[in-house]
This record gives sequence, C-alpha cells and structure tokens, in this order.
Amino acid sequence: MQYDGFLTSNTGAVINGEETDAFIGFGPGYRVFNQPNHAWRVQAGPGVRYYEDANNVDETEVGFIAASRYFYGFNETVSFTMDTDILGSDTNTIVSNDAGVNFRMSDNLSTRVSYRTDYNTDPTPGLKSTDNTIGVSLVLGF
Repeated sequence: MQYDGFLTSNTGAVINGEETDAFIGFGPGYRVFNQPNHAWRVQAGPGVRYYEDANNVDETEVGFIAASRYFYGFNETVSFTMDTDILGSDTNTIVSNDAGVNFRMSDNLSTRVSYRTDYNTDPTPGLKSTDNTIGVSLVLGF
C-alpha cells in the first residue's frame, strides 16, 4: 500500500487539506560508484522552494537540496535501492529516505517492496514530525 493522500493528526483523526512542496534548483553532482550492478551518486545545490501546508499557509523562499541515489544489483532479477533527499529552507527541513528491494519477474513484469520515512523539522500543528510508509508496487513494462 502507498500513501493514501490523507493527512492525520497525532491521534489518527483526518485533517482536511493537503500539503504542497515544490523545488527548482541547480548544483553539482558526483558519481561515487558507476558500475552496471553498483551505482551511487550524490548531488546538492541551491534553489527556490514553494511550500504550502495543510492550513493553506504558503511560502516561496530560497532553499537547498542534497540528494543521494544508491543502487546495488544482486543478480539479474534482484536489486536494492536507497534514495535520500534533504530539502530545506527557513520554513522547515524535510528528510526523506526510501529503501526498496526490486524483483524482476519477467521481461515485462517486476515488483518492488519499499520502506519510506519522511521527517519534517517543523510539521503543521497537529501533525507528527515523522511519517513511515510500507510500499508494494507491481510494474508492467511494454
């Protein structure tokens, strides 16, 4: 299951509204490893961030992003990925980490099992600072 689009309070009550977080920026990147079955790249840079919380309070401000993308292929059918992003500005800092195992079942069918953690240094009042999601995806290629 993936994120269902509902914001919930610390007590589990649904909060009306939604959050928007957009960023456009630029910066250098570096490939730490760059092999067919083992790759890791990092990148960082400044930019402009637009953030709107569940109470429709919005900000457009200078921000930064730092990102890491890691891939390890165990064999032709199983691989591991871990994506980490740090997005920050005066409003707050969001740290996201998504780790997953991918299974290639055929040329056109694969599945992914993942665990995602999002941490917000300054969440909307009533919301928790940490959100964890377990994901199961089925991917059809053509």
